[in-house]
Amino acid sequence: LMLGSGGSESLRIDSSGKVGIGTASPTRTLDMHVTDSGANYMHLTNTGTGTGDGNGTFIGLDSSEGAIIWNQESGYVRFGTNDTERMRIVSNGEVGINITNPESYGKNGHGYGGLTVQTPSGTDSGITIRSNYAGAGMLAFADGSGTNAERMNGFVSCDHVNKRLNIGLDGNTIARFTVHGFHPNPAD
Repeated sequence: LMLGSGGSESLRIDSSGKVGIGTASPTRTLDMHVTDSGANYMHLTNTGTGTGDGNGTFIGLDSSEGAIIWNQESGYVRFGTNDTERMRIVSNGEVGINITNPESYGKNGHGYGGLTVQTPSGTDSGITIRSNYAGAGMLAFADGSGTNAERMNGFVSCDHVNKRLNIGLDGNTIARFTVHGFHPNPAD
């Protein structure tokens, strides 16, 4: 089935039931194509959001060929697996992993804004930073005053090769832990 106007095809449903919008050869159940490098979005709205361009949610491909999920409303964005919510980004930008109300633990809950992680069941919570074998895993702190998120303000890094946990300020290691204990002088 082909639909179009003015002698130009704009929608096709092939014999296997695949739908192509902007393409005569759909490769998936729904295949949307634009003929330039412009953005290509699905726009999802309902009665509560309104139907204008500034309403609802966009899912698609931006003009830089990056994937986008864009909620224009003040609500949250949820991600789930196995019929269970696993991550939520709330409207103030705080993120919860395995927690549905990260803002209650962040600034509104008198904690720190940003990321709240909770294990899905009764085990310890944590964040694992995995790096290349020869690389160091690092947690860096920056105030945002520079152009890059550099480790100038503070950092904790783990040197996997030399088995050292370094603590640094202003871009320099000021202390470290090794298998032999604490070393206030990084040259130790």
